[in-house]
Amino acid sequence: MDAAKPGDGVEERVNNLVPLMDWAHALSSSLRQFRSVGHDAKALTKLQDNAEALVVDIHERQGWELPPRKTSRVQPLG
Repeated sequence: MDAAKPGDGVEERVNNLVPLMDWAHALSSSLRQFRSVGHDAKALTKLQDNAEALVVDIHERQGWELPPRKTSRVQPLG
């Protein structure tokens, strides 16, 4: 994902958001899949590993600090 720059037009900013929009679509599809077939621990682990790799990649390219691994606002399902 490219960093937003001062002076970017609307099209550049929207193009920068495409990876985030793709991620949101994939999340929505995954949630629908789990709802229809039930919990699949192996698939969930693969999704989590992929999401964590994407977070690291995006933060490294942007020069951002990684977000905390845990937050009090999100609790485990089980």
